[in-house]
Amino acid sequence: MATNVTSPPTFSHLTLTEEGAWARIRIESGKANQIGSALMDEIHLALDYVEQIPSVSVLSFAGRAGVFCAGADLSEIQAIFAHGDPSLAMGRFAQRIQRTMDRIAALPHVTIAEIDGPAMGGGLELALACDFRLASDRARLGLPETSLGLIPAAGGTFRLRELVGLSVARRMILTGMIVKPGDALSLGLVDRVVEGDRANAHMTSFIEGLAARPQSALRAAKRCLGKDDRSAAQAEIDGISQLAGEGETQRLVEGFLNGAR
Repeated sequence: MATNVTSPPTFSHLTLTEEGAWARIRIESGKANQIGSALMDEIHLALDYVEQIPSVSVLSFAGRAGVFCAGADLSEIQAIFAHGDPSLAMGRFAQRIQRTMDRIAALPHVTIAEIDGPAMGGGLELALACDFRLASDRARLGLPETSLGLIPAAGGTFRLRELVGLSVARRMILTGMIVKPGDALSLGLVDRVVEGDRANAHMTSFIEGLAARPQSALRAAKRCLGKDDRSAAQAEIDGISQLAGEGETQRLVEGFLNGAR
């Protein structure tokens, strides 16, 4: 459950910025933006704050220094294998990172991963927990855990399979293949590839376009998309009925109808 956070928290492993309806979490954890316990604590704190800002409807995740996120913090992995019971320690770490990714996936906000550089292991799993994945031509995506005798354990197996299908997920996970941006787009692993010096500007334009859409409609659509077929049918009826009574929806529909006449 979210904690009351009345002012922007102070962070050491990320930065949080807000611009109208769009908030961005930029990971700044070590040279390769690794995911460790301290970063996960700060992500939860940032989400606590963002969830209390009614105007924010879109949340993006980015990295710094040409790396989206290179995976788990290697110092924590080293400590896990130095533990008297590495099985117990690894299980606890996996539960913690899964809870973080599950929370991101369950957010009512539209979420976007801005992948400018490598997204490996837990970094790709973070991107998979988002609604959209935008990749620059510097992006490289992969789940290489099996090369270390491990497996993806932050939702990577089931989220990747759901996104690209069993055949591609099997190939990526079992072989540890690294996917380049063009191939990622063809496979459906990313939604858009933006190239060159203006990559960040193109990502920003896409995100601002989402942020300009009516927040209540975005949230209602996400609720429906997150349900099974039977419950989604009723959620659609409930959602569109509620939206039809909102002033913003009425203005937009009236303007559309007047323009169509």
